[in-house]
Amino acid sequence: MNDNNRYNSSMVNMFYPDLLDEFAFRETKKFHQNAVFFLPKKNYKGSFNSRLSSYLSEVQLKIPLIENDMLTISLGKNDFKNLGSGTDFSKGLNAQEIATLLGNSLGIDLRNNHRKFASAGGLFPIYVIFINFEDTDGIPRGAYFYDGIQNVLKMINKMDNDYVEKSLKLDGALTGKQLLVYVGDLKRVFYKYQYAGYKHIFIESGLQMQTIREQGRLMSDDFRDLPISGFRHNALMKSLNLSTEDLIISVVQWIGKK
Repeated sequence: MNDNNRYNSSMVNMFYPDLLDEFAFRETKKFHQNAVFFLPKKNYKGSFNSRLSSYLSEVQLKIPLIENDMLTISLGKNDFKNLGSGTDFSKGLNAQEIATLLGNSLGIDLRNNHRKFASAGGLFPIYVIFINFEDTDGIPRGAYFYDGIQNVLKMINKMDNDYVEKSLKLDGALTGKQLLVYVGDLKRVFYKYQYAGYKHIFIESGLQMQTIREQGRLMSDDFRDLPISGFRHNALMKSLNLSTEDLIISVVQWIGKK
């Protein structure tokens, strides 16, 4: 296959305007703005009232209690090491680690165009942006589009200012030194699936994040990652030179080592 045929041109949408439900598309973008919060007052840990704290103690990290089951079958004892998410990002990944992590997680097999992760709906609408907040050997500070076909990073923003940081800071400081931003092509999925396409973006983002986590843990026991859903959505989009007309950011994932 000619490599040029593996890429999607943004101009394609101009030829199929009749396929898009513009009203539903706009309503979904509005909903997304409300879904991606940035520290609303009720989300501050210190602002929890006693009722909410009581509720969270009842439900967090728990699964449903099924008392009327007809049959229980033992599957043996769970015996695996699970480190969970981490916030102790004392070090960033070096250039070789970044190459291994992205290539082995998000790279595309050119023999069949397959990825390691599945795509709900089969459209693969997620693009990943890698952000390096500090110069790393061979990779300067900046925001980069990850091209899984060529397995290369393409700089889209030199980050000469602190606009990206301001859109991400939760408590006055950055969580880590490196970040993955999951960008969904909402218009692409809407053409085929309408409202269901919005759901597909988050399914695929979750699969990609899990693939990153598993590859990172294979690479080093010191690897840490932390998904975050709270950020200034439009500010982050604009600071990364991304179109707010067709695209949305579903989630960001801090990566690094302890």
